[in-house]
This record gives sequence, C-alpha cells and structure tokens, in this order.
Amino acid sequence: MWYEKLARPEIVSLKAYSSARSENQNMDLILLDANESFEPPYGDNKHFLNRYPEPQPEKLRRRLADIYGVDSSQVLLTRGMDEGIDIVIRSFCRPYQDSIGILPPTYSYYKVAADINGVATLDLTETQEGKVKLEKLEDPLCCKILFFCSPNNPTGSVMQLEEIKKICETVAQRSLVVIDEAYIEFADGPSASCLLKECPNLIVMRTLSKAYGLAGCRIGAVLADQGIIQLLRKVLPPYPISSPSAASALSALTSIGLFDVSRRIESIKIQREWLSKKLKQSPKIKQVYPSQGNFILFTCDDSQEIYRSLKSRGIVVRDRSGDVPNSLRVSVGSVLENQLLIRALGGPCELLEPKNRGAKKSRKTQETEILCEVSLDSQGNSEISTGLPFFDHMLEQLAVHGGFSLTVRAVGDVLVDSHHTVEDVAIVLGETLRESLGSKLGIRRYGFVLPMDESQSTISLDLGGRGAFVFECKFPGERIGDFPVEMISHFFSTLSAGLGAAIHIQTKGENAHHMAESIFKGFGRSLRQAVELIRQESLVLPSTKGVL
Repeated sequence: MWYEKLARPEIVSLKAYSSARSENQNMDLILLDANESFEPPYGDNKHFLNRYPEPQPEKLRRRLADIYGVDSSQVLLTRGMDEGIDIVIRSFCRPYQDSIGILPPTYSYYKVAADINGVATLDLTETQEGKVKLEKLEDPLCCKILFFCSPNNPTGSVMQLEEIKKICETVAQRSLVVIDEAYIEFADGPSASCLLKECPNLIVMRTLSKAYGLAGCRIGAVLADQGIIQLLRKVLPPYPISSPSAASALSALTSIGLFDVSRRIESIKIQREWLSKKLKQSPKIKQVYPSQGNFILFTCDDSQEIYRSLKSRGIVVRDRSGDVPNSLRVSVGSVLENQLLIRALGGPCELLEPKNRGAKKSRKTQETEILCEVSLDSQGNSEISTGLPFFDHMLEQLAVHGGFSLTVRAVGDVLVDSHHTVEDVAIVLGETLRESLGSKLGIRRYGFVLPMDESQSTISLDLGGRGAFVFECKFPGERIGDFPVEMISHFFSTLSAGLGAAIHIQTKGENAHHMAESIFKGFGRSLRQAVELIRQESLVLPSTKGVL
C-alpha cells in the first residue's frame, strides 16, 4: 500500500503487541492470562479496575464514529490528541532524516513531539497572510507530514475545505496531511473528516477535551484511512484508555449529553462575541484576533506587565508572545469570569451579579436520565422533552408564566409508568432552581392566586430554605388523558424538597385539565414574583434571621 512506503520500514514490519484476551473476544472467559488481581480494589465503583481495559473500547469507538460521521475502522482512540500527534510522527518519520511542516503561529506541541523523536520541523509560511504556498509543497523532498490546526491555536482562524483538499492533492502519496480539529465544534464550518474518502493521505484529529468538557479523561481520536489506523495501532501502547475514562466519555455522549454539549457550545459562542467586543474597547489592548475557537488572542503594548497584573488578581491567561509579539490568549470563561477579566483590563463592564441567575443540573439513575437548565433572568423558548406530552405542556406553562428560560431533557421508563420520570424531573428542577437563586439577596421571597376558566388555584410560596408542602385539591377523575393526576401532587411535593421552599396549593374546579393548568401557571406566577429582585442598589436578605 502507498502509505507503507511513507511509513518507517521498521514500523511496517513490526509485529504488534497482542494480548491473549484480544485473541479470544466475545466469549465467557476465566481470566488467567494477564497476571491481574482477581479482586477489585476498595471503592472500585463497578469499573473492574483490577482488570486491564479494552485496548480500543469498542462501544466508545463506535459512538465516536457515529458522531464524527466515519466508519469505526477509521477511528483510533488515544490518550488525548497529543498522543495521536506523537504516534503519527513516530510511525512515519525516521529520526534525523525526515521532517514535519507547520504553519506558525500554531500549536507548539507539533514541534515538541518532533524534537522528542529526532525529527526536524520546517516553517511552511511563505505569505504575509500566514497561508502555505502550494509551489513549495510540490518539492519531492517536502516534509513527510504537514500539520495544520483548524481552528488555529492561538489565532482562531480556520482553513477552508477547498484549501485542505488542494494541499492533499498536491502532496498525494508523498506526504500525510494532518488537520488538528481540537476546536472544530466552535467553528462555523464543517469538519475535514468529510474529505477522508477523497483524500486518502488525510488524517483528522479530534478530542473530547474542549467542547465536550472531558479534558480530565484524556481521550482523543485519530480519523484516517483504515490501513493507516491499523499501522498506527502497532505503535500505540497496549491499553491506552482507562476504564473510568471510557465509561465517563460514553456517559457524556448519550443523546442528552450531546444536547448539553450543543447548548454549551452556543453559550460559549455568545460569550466569545461579547468578550471580543469588550476586549476591543479596553484601552490596554491594540488588536483582537477574530476567533472560531473557545479562546481569543489579543496584542497589547506590554504583554508581560498585563500578564503579571492579571496574575496578581488571580486571573491566569496564556502568554503567546513567543509566537505573536506582545500577545496573550484567553479562554472564554463563564459570564462572571469574563466580566472580571474585562474589569481587570480596564474595559467598560458592570458586574451583572446577581442578575443572569441560572444553573444547570443533571441526574442519572437506572430508571431515568435528566438534564435541566434554568435561566431566571431571561425568558426564551422553553425546550422540554420528557416522553410525557401532558407533563411537557405543564412544565412549559410553569416556565412561561414564571418568566424564565427552562430546558428539560428526560429519558425514562415511561413505558412502565410516569412515576420515576416525574419524580426525578422534580428533584432536578428543584435543585436547579435552588442553585439559580444563589445568595437570594434582594428577592421578594413570597407570592400568588390564579383563575383558569371555572377553576381557581391559590399558590402560597416561601423561598425560605425549608421544604414544606400542603396540597388541597380533589380532581374529578384519576387521569388527564394518560397522565395520572396523583403525580401532580407528587411533583410539587418533590419540588418543594429540592427547592427548599414551602409550597401551599389550594385548587377547586370542575375540569381536571383546567385545574392542573391553573396549578402550574399559578406556581409559575408565584415563583416569578418570589424570585424578582427588588433591591438592586442595596441587596439584602428578606429575613430577620439574616439567613435563607
């Protein structure tokens, strides 16, 4: 194969390490092959840490292949993207003979990995715009591997698919083209993985460290032609991915987990735009680079002075002056972190706390998996899906009349009955609302009565921190459609405990649907009144105890 001519001969002829277990898969085995302990350690938490993990966890590999739009045979799991960079260089570059090409300023580990392996690094930049000159790549003695970062670290710029394809065609069967897409989820354009079929010399690298929030798990993925993956696997250590890391990644890659990732990415993009605008207004900053990553690069008159000043305030940023003179790179942080950064840089910014109150919580049991996000100070479109249409409708009423944004994603055993899903949504919603309130400084605390056609609900609410529940309502019947009316009382009882609130509900009426709707609408209105900030100039707790 063509790629075997590019690879180091000793790697092509290498007989890869193979465990006895990998040769006897899909069988019930008595495991006496790897000199492991037959007992797991204390606190194992069902990870079976006494056993070596799968060399390439198959469920995780297939899940990532599905997300990345490739075949699982084109995926190699590595300990972070850095290990992927290292094994590609080790597999294809002969020490003290071959070289790699980079386009500075870029991710510094390409050169570090090359230096460790005794491989030279060449600068491919030949234009002021920082783009590679294709004529230079036509040299038959060009670099063995070309590394490009898109979106680029630290500038945040992206490469277009047409440019990547042209480079691959120019160096076809002479060089590998590696596209590092650590930050692609934050970019507007598609992944280069869609070019893998057209460009067999293309390698795309992905990671779960950034957008997926799994930096501590150290899981990266190399996407390439199946033959290249098989060759790289020879160089990879026998068991690179730990069992807890694989389990955590799989859990994060559920449908609810991916929904959470999507919302996080959109939130970061919004904050990136706000942060970029505010950085441009700071008198200390000269240039702000447009970014499609989750970071922003900017230049200033004296980066070292600003770096030290920020550090003295407890704010740590990255000094990239070695690549771009007098430059610093900042990650897009939380709303409050970004505000504190701008204030430290002398830019125009007023702290919004305790405004923008919000929180996000999740819960996973053997019966349900729940994700809930609340933003008390912004009313957007509610996104609610529990598998129980009537319950979805009631939660939407609660959010609309409560005047806050609400996201609820629930997957549960609704085919059995509604109990576990309703109960667990109430638990997570209560905890999320409680966390959203933060210090509770300046809130009204109390509130509301609401009519609904012939029905009327009186809702008394106290956000005093102590859960108590009283429910006085007699529904005409046991169900509203397929929904058991007994679950309405159970929902608010559970919510009361999670929120830490006294909730008293009295309802009368003739139509069960109207009665239920008046309860949820009334509670939303009561909550809206109770969480309202009324003393923004001198925020105090509405309590003689001084504690809520």
